[in-house]
Amino acid sequence: MAKKEMKDEKREKALLRVQRFKEEHRELKSRFEQQKRQTEDAARSELLGGKNTSGNSTSIGTASGSGFAHRSAAGSSARQRANAPSSPLIESPFSLPNTGPPPNAREDFGLREHTFLQETEASLDQYIAQGRAVLGDLVEQGTTLRGTKKRLLKAGETLGLSREVIAWVDRRG
Repeated sequence: MAKKEMKDEKREKALLRVQRFKEEHRELKSRFEQQKRQTEDAARSELLGGKNTSGNSTSIGTASGSGFAHRSAAGSSARQRANAPSSPLIESPFSLPNTGPPPNAREDFGLREHTFLQETEASLDQYIAQGRAVLGDLVEQGTTLRGTKKRLLKAGETLGLSREVIAWVDRRG
């Protein structure tokens, strides 16, 4: 489509953008392959019991962190070109901000899951404690009501009520 553009200025801009997209694509593809190799090497070394042949750390998180640091140093010139204020066409939605290594998704998920489980356990403990307290209160109320019933029956007997009236009151209660 860039080649079919009628105006020379727009055609040049479009061709320049295409060229930059191709460069960014090549750079991102090489970074992806490099990161993939580092992750595989780290996983392999971890599986082999910490035997490290590539010089990277034995943990996946550390290996990927060093890979991102290497990646940011290698791609800084392309990123500087992509973020240069000379032309608004140079910005790419795929360029990464230079904020350090990205968070490890597995670690974040594990931390969130662990926090969720702790909060759930605490909530369950609170519900169990509340249920025990309610059960204890019900037992205490039952004991109090039985004692009250006995006292009322004794009071009714002392007042001279007949057994029929006491039985009728008992059935109604």
